[in-house]
Amino acid sequence: MDGDPTLHLMTSVPRPAARRKDGRGPVEEALRILSVWIERARQRRCLAGLSDRSLKDIGISRCDALHEARKPFWRR
Repeated sequence: MDGDPTLHLMTSVPRPAARRKDGRGPVEEALRILSVWIERARQRRCLAGLSDRSLKDIGISRCDALHEARKPFWRR
């Protein structure tokens, strides 16, 4: 074997999946984000379906509700 055998060992060992400080790996983080997007889309559909009276009760105009409802699910 040519070169330093230590270098060969260091480069051939597979790295573990990156973990965040909170312990979640990339798959868990992707599932969390997907869950947030699904819930956001659900809430926007519900907001768009509220009556004018219900919107008035919560202090939101129809225009504001439709503006929020038309946002893509990934946008806050």
